[in-house]
Amino acid sequence: MASAFIAVDPNTRANGCMQLLKGSHLLGRIEHGRYGDQTGADPERTDVAMKVLELVYAELDPGDVLFFHANTLHRSDQNKSPNPRWSLLCCYNTKHNNPYKASHHPFYEKLEKVSEMLT
Repeated sequence: MASAFIAVDPNTRANGCMQLLKGSHLLGRIEHGRYGDQTGADPERTDVAMKVLELVYAELDPGDVLFFHANTLHRSDQNKSPNPRWSLLCCYNTKHNNPYKASHHPFYEKLEKVSEMLT
């Protein structure tokens, strides 16, 4: 699975741009859950990762695209500036990456081609 983060507005440190931990995708999947008022990765593991991995700020201009691995730890700060920070996040998941258990994510099933349209 991969993500494409497309900036619609300028994304700057001042308006809370995306932050990523460089190389964190190599840690493997980190359990996500509800922690306080937020949903995210296990804070105990992310705190340790932040001590050893470089934090990168993704400052983007409108139209810039940031591609990143599904396991890359990422976050953004609250936008406290007067400027909007709209972005579009698109995710791609191959059919070979089915969920391992039932969830809100769909399972991929092969479609059978029919010879004619049924009415």
